[in-house]
Amino acid sequence: VFSKSQSFVSELGASKCCFDERHVLYSKLRPYLNKVVLPDSTGVGTSELLPLLPDSNVIDREFLAYYLRSPMFLNFASHNTQGANLPRISMKALWKHIVPMPKALDEQRRIVAKIKECMSRIDEIEKLSDFSENYINILQRSVLVDFFKKIEEHSTIVELGECLKVSSGKLLSSKNMQKNGQFPVYGGNGINGYHDEYLFEQQKVVIGRVGAKCGCVHISKPKSWITDNALYVKDCLKEFDLRFLAYALE
Repeated sequence: VFSKSQSFVSELGASKCCFDERHVLYSKLRPYLNKVVLPDSTGVGTSELLPLLPDSNVIDREFLAYYLRSPMFLNFASHNTQGANLPRISMKALWKHIVPMPKALDEQRRIVAKIKECMSRIDEIEKLSDFSENYINILQRSVLVDFFKKIEEHSTIVELGECLKVSSGKLLSSKNMQKNGQFPVYGGNGINGYHDEYLFEQQKVVIGRVGAKCGCVHISKPKSWITDNALYVKDCLKEFDLRFLAYALE
């Protein structure tokens, strides 16, 4: 749940559902998005939400929520949808679906506790990974800045346009890429797919021009495709080592 808002009942309209902290909310629309919520208060939601009220004597609420988020149920939901533009899970198939679960509520709760423990450890690992990656990126950039500042002190400064020419890559949408292709496709964030054809025989310096990592520099692999989400160094007007040029552009 990203946000909550309040309104008058008269403003809600007809197509709504009600729920409270006993329910498990499951989104019928686009079930492959795997949207499952445990509400912590009474509320009203869109009719696309299915408020499930588990029998507390049979199944633990959190156990049910974790199961609905599981790959097994996601696979079931993805194979039992109806509608092309707005796919929804088949309600007939959903009500017939059998939930695998221990009969004892204590065992269900023990499983929930173990899942929470594992999830907590994963969150800690992700935080450490994010910190490590950010720290490494900062360190790498600091090294490059220091290095190229020293070069500037003993070099002639020229405009980038006097050294090289850049050009945009060629359009290749993700749906037209070949999943089992052997040639890497470079976009704004580096490799974002593969194709069965390539544009360039030789390695190129690639500069992302769109996306979250716009401005990132990569050296492409030989025989690769560069999309129009990136620029590449078309011509070097002065002699450069490819890796040195990539570091300089970073």
